[in-house]
Amino acid sequence: MACKDQIVSIAHDPRQPMATTPLPAPLVHPLLACSGGNRFLFGYSGAFPDEHSARLIELVEVMAARDQSLRSGKGRLAFILVEAYQNIIRHQAISATADPWGAARPMFLIQDQQGMQVMTTRNAVSHKQAEALRTQLAELVRMEDAALKELLLQGIQRPSTTGVRGAGLGLIGMLRRTGEKPTWTFAPVDKEHQAFSLHWALDHWPKATTTGGEMLLDLPAWMSEHRVQLCYAGPWTADLGTVLLRLAGAEWPHSPAGPDGHDQRLQQLAEAVLPVFSGSGQLAVALHGGSPMRLTVGGLVAHDVPARWQGRWEQAEWTLGPAMPEPGGGVLASVSFPW
Repeated sequence: MACKDQIVSIAHDPRQPMATTPLPAPLVHPLLACSGGNRFLFGYSGAFPDEHSARLIELVEVMAARDQSLRSGKGRLAFILVEAYQNIIRHQAISATADPWGAARPMFLIQDQQGMQVMTTRNAVSHKQAEALRTQLAELVRMEDAALKELLLQGIQRPSTTGVRGAGLGLIGMLRRTGEKPTWTFAPVDKEHQAFSLHWALDHWPKATTTGGEMLLDLPAWMSEHRVQLCYAGPWTADLGTVLLRLAGAEWPHSPAGPDGHDQRLQQLAEAVLPVFSGSGQLAVALHGGSPMRLTVGGLVAHDVPARWQGRWEQAEWTLGPAMPEPGGGVLASVSFPW
């Protein structure tokens, strides 16, 4: 799916007013331009609750159900994702002065890079932590698997300060499970902190098969610009939608609609919206904004669908984004509503 520059207005009945709060940009369209075939991306930058570890395991399960090549290694893959996620929770430093959506904001990302799915984690660390990580990573990546295994056994048996021990063991375990050497970067945040980013190639996912053009997206910058707490773009199934809605539901602590209103939105999204957008098999979802947050869903639909939906969704506080025509037929359209 190629990235398009031309955006056209949605045709509508002149007697029916357009939505009063249009999206400032086709938010999910860059995400859709990065997907195609079995390529996908996933980004998370929310509250990082412990319960999302279970959601990541579910994400691997639904991916493996769709892609047979993942089934034999799904246990190892789930371990890697959960350990990386937990490392952010356990070891991120909090900066009181940094921009909350700047380089210090924690992020958990999976994105296709040159045909390989790459997982990136980012969180702030103190200067002392950064120096320790540089030394530790440089030593670990030089070790063979037998040496890593021995070091892991020694670490399990040796008492240590809670948290400090876990950081080293987690990295050792991930090195052994991935079979790949990570890369890492540090970026300045403030006088006391640095942003630590760790990148892992996930060889458990098969090489990407692409359709159409490709677009490289600076996912951390895009998420920061649009205040995105959760995003996904790629092949779609109903089970995948359930996992993503559970992830999004945890980022909904203070909605004025109350629990009943939240459940109603989830049901409406699952039953009325997602099946229509996912007809092409590729769909994008983004949870973004401040107060209130908005959930935006986009995908390929027939040319007449946006116009038919305009009045219905306007009354429900739903906003249609700009539609982008596709050469193969249909338009890339998106809809957004308060979360």
